Amino acid sequence: MATQSNQPMRTLRLVIMMYDEPRPWSMIIEMDRRTSRSKLVRKGVIAVALLLAVAGGTQWYRSQMPVNVHLPKPTVPSPNARDYYTAAGLLLVDRGVVGYAVDSKPIGSATKFGEADALRSKWVPTGRALTLTEKDRLVAENQAALAKLREGMRYSYCDASPASFNTLFPHYSYDRAMARLLSLEGQTLAAHGKWDDAAGAYLDTVKLGGDITKGPVLIGTLVGISCQKVGRLHCYDVVGHLSASTARYNSRRLESIDAAMPDAGEVLAGEERFTQGSLLELFRSRDWRKAFIVGSPGDESQPYSVTATWRLQMESPRVAYDGYTRYMDQSVARARLPWPQQLATSVPPMPDDPLNYWLLPVFARTESLYFRSHALNRLLATQLALRAFYAERNAYPSTLAELAPRYLSRPPLDPFADHAPLKYRRTDHGFVLYSIGPDAQDDGGKPIVAEPKVKSKNPYEMTNDTTLAGDIVAGTNY
Repeated sequence: MATQSNQPMRTLRLVIMMYDEPRPWSMIIEMDRRTSRSKLVRKGVIAVALLLAVAGGTQWYRSQMPVNVHLPKPTVPSPNARDYYTAAGLLLVDRGVVGYAVDSKPIGSATKFGEADALRSKWVPTGRALTLTEKDRLVAENQAALAKLREGMRYSYCDASPASFNTLFPHYSYDRAMARLLSLEGQTLAAHGKWDDAAGAYLDTVKLGGDITKGPVLIGTLVGISCQKVGRLHCYDVVGHLSASTARYNSRRLESIDAAMPDAGEVLAGEERFTQGSLLELFRSRDWRKAFIVGSPGDESQPYSVTATWRLQMESPRVAYDGYTRYMDQSVARARLPWPQQLATSVPPMPDDPLNYWLLPVFARTESLYFRSHALNRLLATQLALRAFYAERNAYPSTLAELAPRYLSRPPLDPFADHAPLKYRRTDHGFVLYSIGPDAQDDGGKPIVAEPKVKSKNPYEMTNDTTLAGDIVAGTNY
């Protein structure tokens, strides 16, 4: 009985003890809190994983999407001067020897340009430069090539090489050889006192180079600029020997050649169309990325980093194509501005993808080379016009405006200025004629001097450095 009567009291004391002791309740609450937090963490991890999976799947899906773009094909003239130039190159005889002959260098055991059959001629000895008689013979045995080339100069030019990263453009090596052959012909004619014919050969070289600048890729433009340089280089030597009529004819001809060349914006637009077509061809292959996981853009001997490789695997063809097009459209618009405005305009930002990072850096400083070739063409055309003016009047004009319209169609503009003519002034011994040059500053006719590190026999041979001070002076810089 006593035991039963004490039971309620024991229960009461137990309840009181539970309320008096807080530890068990706090432990229960903490355990519940930890359980809730763990559940939230698991849910968060699952949500992030789902988001990453969706993002990765979306990017992968985008990377597999085709680029549905149809580019217009160029209109190819018929007959096409390009076909004649290629045929002329194939008719060349001893083309490696031509390179040595035009520079009056001793014949070596291997060609300067690396052709395997360059020195196959048995009558050209090694170890010494060619004599005038040997140069005459070399020009004579290449008359068929020269005739074919000049036949093609009567027609319009279009290089319809297929848009592909695998296109090698082998005809450009023949074009360079033909330019040197024309220059060699001019040298031999000048050596025999045939000054008018020599000037014609040199301007044919400039004409060939001007046509080549209309090619579909930037490398063609650079080859054309190089060919024009070969022709101009020796033409200055014969200007003072030309009759008034020949000098006037050649001044107008060179003016026409220069005017027919595309502007810098059109050159970049041609490169853009060619690369767009090449990209479209590339994207048709499922394993197109393998072509780029070869070497880094800065050093082809080093492999791509893991990050760059992964980014390329996830590269969207559409994004890369649009990024390239956007960048090139902006570059074309910038290249069409007058040179001083280009200097004041920022270069377009590079697209942030590995494919364009590989494609685009090639365009650095190309516009200045093209503007420089225009400037040198116009300086030579003006010098020819001044020769004709002097031969007829026994005095030089007070201003270049007096050359138009008899000797030039209009006063020649300086491509490095903003719609301003070339600089000119008479002196006691003749005249000074110059362009203000790529720094867009008038230095009064002080020629650009190349840095000492540039290996050249002529310190006035210009480089790609657009920061060098000075002007491009006719007859001095080249």
